[in-house]
Amino acid sequence: MANTQNLKILTSEEARKYGRKGGIASGKARAMRKTFREAINDNLDDKTLEAMIKAMIKETKKGNTRAFELLRDTVGEKPIEQIQNINPPVIKIERPKE
Repeated sequence: MANTQNLKILTSEEARKYGRKGGIASGKARAMRKTFREAINDNLDDKTLEAMIKAMIKETKKGNTRAFELLRDTVGEKPIEQIQNINPPVIKIERPKE
């Protein structure tokens, strides 16, 4: 946990400035991912894709658990991560007296 004495409260101008910088950096990163994704899609033909799938299945059969997880997640069988609530909320409803 952070030491609250060391925290500096930003002015609205500072917060806006840092938020703007973060937004610009986020946009650049998003554009880079899009460019990378488009480059992969442009150079990925059916034969290459089929070879990649076969290689992944081969690795899975060899016992590579990471390849298995990737294959499982790709076909849509990824298990849902659930958080167990130990203390369920208590809802108390008071009815009006008649």
